[in-house]
Amino acid sequence: MEYTAGNSQNHIKRDANRGMNQVKLVQQDPLKINGDVTGRIYEFKKMNDIIWVDKRDLMGMKTIKGLQLFF
Repeated sequence: MEYTAGNSQNHIKRDANRGMNQVKLVQQDPLKINGDVTGRIYEFKKMNDIIWVDKRDLMGMKTIKGLQLFF
């Protein structure tokens, strides 16, 4: 495959999301969660917000109602 700027950007995006999974807010109320492992703060501002979450923090979110986890 020939190297182009477009290929480079796709590679960067793919690497940036490595070790991450998407989580979607499926309730009306905003939600702010501290990651159990990394200590990162994940903030959902409105219903249907989708954010990337570190896989290490994801297991702690399995019991939180109002979230849909994508593995």
